[in-house]
Amino acid sequence: MEIKEQPTRDERTKMGSIERRKQGKLELRERILHAATELLASQDYEQFSLRQVAERIGYTPTTIYLYYKDKAELLHAVLDEGFAKFEQQMHAAEASSDEPVTCLINLGQAYLSFGLTQPTYYRVMFMQRSDYMLHPLPGEIAPRIAVLTGLATSIQNAIAVGAMKPGDSEIYASLLWSMMHGIVSLAITMPQMMPPERAQAVAHEMMAMTVQGLRPLPNKTNAL
Repeated sequence: MEIKEQPTRDERTKMGSIERRKQGKLELRERILHAATELLASQDYEQFSLRQVAERIGYTPTTIYLYYKDKAELLHAVLDEGFAKFEQQMHAAEASSDEPVTCLINLGQAYLSFGLTQPTYYRVMFMQRSDYMLHPLPGEIAPRIAVLTGLATSIQNAIAVGAMKPGDSEIYASLLWSMMHGIVSLAITMPQMMPPERAQAVAHEMMAMTVQGLRPLPNKTNAL
């Protein structure tokens, strides 16, 4: 049996130093992303600059350029972070139930939850730079908006099993999305009038009324 040589003290010290540098770079990247997200949520993209990010975290602009070549690349990174969180919640909701209507309600709740708990990401993704949802980023096949296809799929399944009346599933999905987006947008821009508790209650009633309205009408038999 071959005996593997153990690293020397100098080698262990060197490996530890390399690991600390890697960890330090990861932590700094996270600080850059966090600062950029907050700045993008509070002002227009045209006003946003890497210099602002550097000032916010106490580094020189040169340091930021070691991680991102320009503000467009940094914006992509911010959106990547936000959509990763969003997709995780939506996919979990999509897989939460085999019953189409329950799945649809869970998707709506996941969407609302993301908007209320991640308002900064939501503002950038859906309110300020929504154009990035409609076109694939370099190296991607589908646009980011594709994550919302779970809404239409759940509606199609509900129609197939007779839980919803026949209709255009894309239109139904757009109806639900626009209403949920309206609630989240009000909660973000007018928190005094639409605090989280009220947003939850409004969304619950909205989903219940909408789902009820989309249920198939009962069959009527002619009285003899």
